Amino acid sequence: MYRHLLPLALAGLTAALCSSSTLAQAPTAATVATAASAPAAAEQQEWQLRRQRFLQTIKLLQANDALARREFERQVRAFEQRPFSLTPLEAMDYIGAVFVPQAGVEKLLPLVAAQAALGLYDAARFGSTLGEAQLVDIESFLRLPLTWTGPEQTERSRAFLRDHPERAAQLVQDGLKLANGERIGTDYDVRWVRALGRCAPEIAAGCPQPRDLPVSEWDDAWDKVKQRVAAYYRVEPKAVPAKAASAPDTPASAAR
Repeated sequence: MYRHLLPLALAGLTAALCSSSTLAQAPTAATVATAASAPAAAEQQEWQLRRQRFLQTIKLLQANDALARREFERQVRAFEQRPFSLTPLEAMDYIGAVFVPQAGVEKLLPLVAAQAALGLYDAARFGSTLGEAQLVDIESFLRLPLTWTGPEQTERSRAFLRDHPERAAQLVQDGLKLANGERIGTDYDVRWVRALGRCAPEIAAGCPQPRDLPVSEWDDAWDKVKQRVAAYYRVEPKAVPAKAASAPDTPASAAR
């Protein structure tokens, strides 16, 4: 499915993005999240360095750096061709920084859901409790592709999920089916999550240890992940209070 989805979303996109203002607010929040990925003294994994290079490329692109423009195009094209070759957290950066701002959340929601499921699945099998908390709460992993460039992207994403709940739910299910096939044999190191939740040396002895979930429990973990992802991207307007039911101008409550 994604082999047809991404080329359509990317059509004419890369060149336009190089001069687009949609990236203006992006690096600040994302760079802060990246800086929190590991203690300063810890040796960073290849995926973390790769993620930093992508964020740095975007910052240089905003400064009209010609070399950064070519590097950005190369990185985006590589992701387009193999969207599951990077870790899910890296993929969420690409989706949020490049694809959702230009193509909209509806076209990208299956891929968002697929990457969300794969990331949580990796965390459930190989991450520590602290690492999973960092992924979800500090990196804002699940909402990252919907909020990457700031308030406008956040509101457009929220509006789609809120106003088209049935369509959104079906797209999420499409993404979960896609992820179910990808989880069998990934192109990235599924133990990437062990780079998250690492403690400073002075407190390492009491730091939660990474899981090593038995293979016999993987399917159960997957079922729980699917439920979690489906629930997260399901947004329902809050019920109108009975007293106000007849008031036509009562605004709908904002979703997540």
